[in-house]
Amino acid sequence: MNQGFLLNENQSVVQTLPLTKQKQRIAILQKKMEYAQRNLKIATDEVEQLASEIQQSQLTMIEKQMEKGSKNGFLKEKEILQQIVENGPSPEAFEARVVLDRMHRVSKS
Repeated sequence: MNQGFLLNENQSVVQTLPLTKQKQRIAILQKKMEYAQRNLKIATDEVEQLASEIQQSQLTMIEKQMEKGSKNGFLKEKEILQQIVENGPSPEAFEARVVLDRMHRVSKS
């Protein structure tokens, strides 16, 4: 069916509902919207937590590689660290900046 037709059909159905039914419909729609917003908040929080865990794991892996004394240039690792820094202010971004500085000092020595 045509989307425009459905919208108009829904509008006419709502317009013909008695006032009490319209109020009930509004209340139901508001509850559905609140539920969806709660789920969105939960999902957003989970995404942020997972991103933080990924960044922390990447930092740990890079630091372990550095401790082994590998001086292979760390091009990929530097890109990962730079991306963490660019993702914005966070404990991981600060730590990534520290690791980048340390890499720079190691490569100069």
